[in-house]
Amino acid sequence: MSAPNAEKQSAGANLEEGSEKSASLCVVCNEKLSKYCCPRCDQKTCSLDCVKQHKETTGCSGKRDRTAFVGRGDLDERSLMSDYKFLEQVKLAEDVAKRAKPPAPRAELPHFLQSLVHQARRRGVQLHLLSPGMERRRSNTTRYDNKAQIVSWRIEWNFVGASCSAANARVSEQSKLRDILAAHLTPPHGAALKTPELQKYADCGIDNLTVVMRKERTPANAVLYYKIHITERMLGEVLQGKVIIEYPVLLVLLPEEVGGYTLIEEKEDVQKEDIAEEQEELDGQEDEGAGRGDLAA
Repeated sequence: MSAPNAEKQSAGANLEEGSEKSASLCVVCNEKLSKYCCPRCDQKTCSLDCVKQHKETTGCSGKRDRTAFVGRGDLDERSLMSDYKFLEQVKLAEDVAKRAKPPAPRAELPHFLQSLVHQARRRGVQLHLLSPGMERRRSNTTRYDNKAQIVSWRIEWNFVGASCSAANARVSEQSKLRDILAAHLTPPHGAALKTPELQKYADCGIDNLTVVMRKERTPANAVLYYKIHITERMLGEVLQGKVIIEYPVLLVLLPEEVGGYTLIEEKEDVQKEDIAEEQEELDGQEDEGAGRGDLAA
């Protein structure tokens, strides 16, 4: 190799070495070799002081821009892990936000509905009203007559074997349940039933029919039904000690249909005891309030 060529190669090597050394120096002090690479802008620094100085001078956050575009050829394990952790943090933030979100405030019930719920509770009935937009809520015609001091209930009758139903818009709590059912199965003299499908119930006779009512607050896979004894019992007496969603729904069963339902006797149910305790507590609060003159006469 000639002397001029050797000199050129030596000069090129020195230039390359100097360039590499310059590239590895800290961009802040330009004196020491860099140890750290900024995740945000890839600038290299040598110490914590230089890292802080870099952030103050450039306004760099020092945090990787997780939304920045990365070409397919530039994807590596670090990029994939960063994206994965970012998605996990987003999901965690969403879950935290859902749990922290306060429940929507329930609209205040109108006075007549507050009175209805209160009077039902005084009678040992735990009445629950649904949201205003629900169909069952809109169809509920149950009311409390303050002057007569009587609750008039909406009742829905489901005749299971006939796949049809009937309803009473408002029935006094003092009405006998047997008479209410008989009105649907016994037409005026010489007239036909309004619903022909109910003829087999009329032919069976009320005493041979079984009336049941679903017990609320039971699992969907273990539904229980109260066996309602309607002979000479008033509606208010039948509903006492039960949870009612909007209004009572009674199922009327033919003898051959009873086996498909899990029945419990009303006296076996502990739900009555819970409601009775609530009623005693309510009565005690009202008596105490009356003694203080808090309740209107």
